[in-house]
Amino acid sequence: MRPDVLLVSNNPLLRDKYVDKMPFVFIAGAAVDVLRTARDMAHRGRRVVSDPAASRLGHRPNPYCTVFLTGEAGAPDLFSLTCLEHALFREEKHPAADYDAATLRDFQLVELALAESALVKLE
Repeated sequence: MRPDVLLVSNNPLLRDKYVDKMPFVFIAGAAVDVLRTARDMAHRGRRVVSDPAASRLGHRPNPYCTVFLTGEAGAPDLFSLTCLEHALFREEKHPAADYDAATLRDFQLVELALAESALVKLE
């Protein structure tokens, strides 16, 4: 695991698996809350290293979101801010619906698989 990569997520499966293995910020809220937190961190100089919209599955927005950030506080990165603002705009325009427990679990598994795929590419 790269110690310079920070995960920001609301996925409890991801939290349970990685919270002790790398820097992790768990957001007990909606995907929009994850994106707002990541955007705020980008304003302080962290950079996006994965597409925050990767887990959006067509017309069924995923209620779980994971953003990978790197870097230290400093000058904001325009690409990161733009990427996060666009993802935030899409999420606010089309928020996730209320899903039953089985569907939520499926979304958690999809988000976990996508995040793990991104982690492999970051190593």
